[in-house]
Formats: sequence, structure tokens, C-alpha cells
Amino acid sequence: MKDILRRAAEIILEPNAWTKGEYARDSEGEPLWSAADARACTWCAAGAIYKAHHEFIGEDLTDTDSWPLALTKLANIVSDSGPRHPANRIALLNDDPETEKETMVFALLLAAEVSR
Repeated sequence: MKDILRRAAEIILEPNAWTKGEYARDSEGEPLWSAADARACTWCAAGAIYKAHHEFIGEDLTDTDSWPLALTKLANIVSDSGPRHPANRIALLNDDPETEKETMVFALLLAAEVSR
């Protein structure tokens, strides 16, 4: 899980690779159904976690824990209250108009640091 969170931070740290409001977007800014879609070029923090998970795990359907655990770890870093679903708690910070990319990168790296 630590590697997934670190990789997610690397993904959105790239210039123009972070987005708000959707898990992933294509080069035209259009939302994509999957953050692992080859057309994706920007990701929110939760989408970057999914993309990183996909890079490490691929299509291995036996690993059903890593992505939700990584989401939960980040959700616990960004908020201890609010929506129950981790992705929704992450979105509250990621999609806030005042939030900057560096905040999400820091949160991802902090989540990785406190992970086993």
C-alpha cells in the first residue's frame, strides 16, 4: 500500500497531471470512466491511487484490498469526519477551490509514511 500511495503522489506531481471533480480526464478535459484508461492524462488524488494500483497490480483480480485500503488511509489523513465513503472524503479536500496540488501530494506522501 505504501508504494501505491507514493506512486499516486508521483503521478499527480507531474506538471498539469492533477484534476478536480473527476477521477481522471483525457487531453480534452473530458471525464473518463476509469482512472486506468490509457487516454487519461490528469487525475484527482483518488484517481491517482487507482492508476497506481493498476500499474502495480494490473488486471490481477485477486488483489481486492490494496486500492480500498490506500483510499481509506488517505481519507483518514485528510478528514476524520464527513462522508463515510473514503473517496468522497478525499474529494471534499481534492475538489475544494482553495486546495492546491501540493496539498494533495503532501497528504498522499503522509498517508504512505504512516502505512505499514
